[in-house]
Amino acid sequence: MSEKPNSLEILKDLLLREERAQQDAQESDLQRLEDEIKVREKMEQNMEPILVDWFMRFRRDFPKEFGHLFYQTLEKEIEENPARIKSALYPLVSEMISEHFNNRFRSWRDRLGFGRINKLKDPTDLYKDRSDLTLSPEHQEEEQRRNEKVQVNDIFVLENEARHLLGMRSRYNAVDDQEVTSLMLDTIRRMVEDAVLRRGQALDWVDFNGYKIYLITFKRISIAVTVSGMPDPEYMSKLEDKVMDFAKMMLPDMRIGDFDFNSKLCIRLLAQSFPKVGKK
Repeated sequence: MSEKPNSLEILKDLLLREERAQQDAQESDLQRLEDEIKVREKMEQNMEPILVDWFMRFRRDFPKEFGHLFYQTLEKEIEENPARIKSALYPLVSEMISEHFNNRFRSWRDRLGFGRINKLKDPTDLYKDRSDLTLSPEHQEEEQRRNEKVQVNDIFVLENEARHLLGMRSRYNAVDDQEVTSLMLDTIRRMVEDAVLRRGQALDWVDFNGYKIYLITFKRISIAVTVSGMPDPEYMSKLEDKVMDFAKMMLPDMRIGDFDFNSKLCIRLLAQSFPKVGKK
């Protein structure tokens, strides 16, 4: 007849099981961490938003942190090597002067009626056309004052390789506004294509016919935000941080080659990060 295990043996067995389970969990975590470090693609998708965020903040804070050192160095260089400074600045100044006079000439030519007519419809013109058609003259002034308020109009997230749209949110997403959204998306696609080809600029603010477009390009995706009104540096800084927070959530969880999963992930995170845009 076998003896029943006593309470000490039972407790010892339970403790050993718990210890083995903890050890297995730790080994699994270490293996996962090793994969994250050794597998280049996994490391890149985790590190990229952090590095771009660091670069963005460095660029934004550079004038405040290092501006005085830059001007001190420049003043010293001008005093000691004026010829070299002149040689370096001459092509730039010459190009600026040439561009200034070319702009003046085009403006003068257009005012006299000799300018070329651009027949391509601009999405920002459609914004204005819709308000002009639906509002009386009295309300147009009120609408214009209201539109001066800064607000996000659209957020587009595109794949860089084929410029496919992963997800978007827009204030102009009703059926009647599809032409507006489509034309703005075409504009964003051209900007993303240019940014991907350049690869020397990770982020940029672009003036576009009275609107501002914030475009940031990562290795696999690009994010574009259209803003109406005149955003001040504080607003722009907060929007950049918000876009970067979205990228930090999305990039590590993306699956390579799985468009459907990435699109669903993008749409969910856009709704979470920009709940007011597109909400009627």
